Amino acid sequence: MAFGSEIAELAKRGEFERLISELGAAIAADRRVLAEPEVKAWCGRRWRNIFLSQAASDERALEAARKGLRIPGTDLKLPGGGDDRSDRVRLAERFLHPDFHAEAEVEMPPPPADGSVRNATFVVCPGLLGSMLPLRAFQYSLPVLAEQDGLRIICADAHPMRGCEANVADLVATIEQGAGLGPDCRPIAADDCAPPGDVFLIGYSKGTADALTMLALRPDLAPRVKALFCWGGAVGGSFLADDMYERVKDWSMPQGAAGDLFKGLIKTVFPIVNLDGISERLDEYDIPAAVRDLTTPERAAFLADHAAAIDALDLPIFNLTASTSASEVPFFQVQGYMSIAKHDADNDMQLTREQARMATAMATDLAGLHAHHWDISYDPFPLHTRLGSPNLDHRFPRTAALRAICAFTAELGLVG
Repeated sequence: MAFGSEIAELAKRGEFERLISELGAAIAADRRVLAEPEVKAWCGRRWRNIFLSQAASDERALEAARKGLRIPGTDLKLPGGGDDRSDRVRLAERFLHPDFHAEAEVEMPPPPADGSVRNATFVVCPGLLGSMLPLRAFQYSLPVLAEQDGLRIICADAHPMRGCEANVADLVATIEQGAGLGPDCRPIAADDCAPPGDVFLIGYSKGTADALTMLALRPDLAPRVKALFCWGGAVGGSFLADDMYERVKDWSMPQGAAGDLFKGLIKTVFPIVNLDGISERLDEYDIPAAVRDLTTPERAAFLADHAAAIDALDLPIFNLTASTSASEVPFFQVQGYMSIAKHDADNDMQLTREQARMATAMATDLAGLHAHHWDISYDPFPLHTRLGSPNLDHRFPRTAALRAICAFTAELGLVG
């Protein structure tokens, strides 16, 4: 029996412990087993199971998953009628795509209490705008993982507004030198930087495009990268970027400029950004390149040129995509959602789920998340930054999802 067929049969019979053991041994011998369809299917099922187990201890997520009438513009919900669903089912129906609701109550063994992930460094590759939004991605979750789980975490200090190739330097500085931001989002002092050794990456939004560009330009670093998680990653670009690029591509704006024309455009699309913070690394701003590198033609060209070479690195890549509805996004993002929905209603208000997928042999879909593009990565925006809009309380259980990524990575034996 082929290995993939064996994995499918073990999963069907519920022999999960044997399956986990045999898969770990197979990956240790040859990571290309992750390219087998049955192995991919198991990996997705296993990550979702771990995620629901972790999320069951998140009171805010449980409250968001309970039935009730939400009071618009607040974090409050009026109690609903009787709800006899288990916590796992509630969480699955609230935070996972409907395709995965039926598997919520399947019992699996907990992942091993394996500290192997502490032998590698968790590196976050942030998205466009980064420091210009009210919070940084995973701002409250990362200190929890560092303090409670003992993980070493570095956020690459990627520039918030320049092209992918230029941002490779920021990612390389993190991987080679340990430079960047600590889990508290404060810059790591030069004297405190230390090469991190093995890393596993989580690329959020444009951060995924930056990370893939790094792998294409610096394949010598690939042996140090044990896995890449595309977290709402802009793998295939965004239709919103296509529209924006048409407005900026002909600007006679020198690199390093962030003038009133740009600020007006950004405020129109993202009215909550903090433009007063545009003061650091000002000489590195390259707005047309940043937007161009998120367009669908640019990302398609990149994948045509480099996807095969990236796949040949035998690096496991895991996709976590998201989708939402017009009623679940901030009011100033409804137009963007509807614009993308003309192409595909299965989108997170900035990317379609298909655009957020790496589709090479070594890439595996772990889950479709029910959340919008900011919900999956940002803690609740402060009330004074919400402009009265609902859907910025961001109830998605981010800490649980990151812990699931760590446990899943350890269980597969990708770090050791």
